[in-house]
Amino acid sequence: MPAVCALCKAHRVLQNSHIIPEFFYKLVYDPSPRRFRVISAIVSEPECYVQKGLREPLLCKDCEQKLGRWENYAKKSFVDGQGLQITQQNATVVLRNLDYKLFKLFLLSLLWRMSVSKLDFFKEVRLGTYEEKIRLALLTDDPLLPHQYACWMIVVLVGGKAYTDWIVEPTVARVGGRHVYSLVIAGILFNFHVGRQPLRPSISSHVLSERGEMTVSVMGLRDIPFLFKAARRLAHALDARRKARSQA
Repeated sequence: MPAVCALCKAHRVLQNSHIIPEFFYKLVYDPSPRRFRVISAIVSEPECYVQKGLREPLLCKDCEQKLGRWENYAKKSFVDGQGLQITQQNATVVLRNLDYKLFKLFLLSLLWRMSVSKLDFFKEVRLGTYEEKIRLALLTDDPLLPHQYACWMIVVLVGGKAYTDWIVEPTVARVGGRHVYSLVIAGILFNFHVGRQPLRPSISSHVLSERGEMTVSVMGLRDIPFLFKAARRLAHALDARRKARSQA
């Protein structure tokens, strides 16, 4: 039955829309059988396997295709590296030749979809009045300015290596007068800064610029306290479930 599309607000048949794009899940899936493991930090909740990324009825076909164009660009450039100049400088990776408009709209669409989602996985992302502002920007293909809803990324190293096969649900924290929504997708920590306060210089120098440049930090898991704590909780839950199975 027709329902209201979250983006254009028209009454139309809704697609089963991904919140996190499918191309990211392809980095997480096991090769055979095609699935990925979901691990809970709650000891009483066993691991399970899922064959498709998180989806829900959200967008009409036209809006799905609109976001799909930005996703296609993000995959080709950010994931596959097509057309990019990539320079590694100590603990950073500098990306050049990004299309500011296309990639910023992709990032905005990811933040917005997490906020409008009704799935429990994204319950921490609630943008309030900013949600409507981003919706209108997406609807009119307006990437906004670099400091608006800026995204700072970190490649997370585990034991000195980068792994693409993990996703961690979003969390929210208040930093420097802004809300920061953070989640790990394919081993990359995405930090979205939402609010009116100016960005700290250490952050503003890393976000996507209108020149199409972005600096991605590289950090060890232990150097990101909230993420390290989350990883320890998962490890504890896994160990507790293993012991329970062995004693059964």
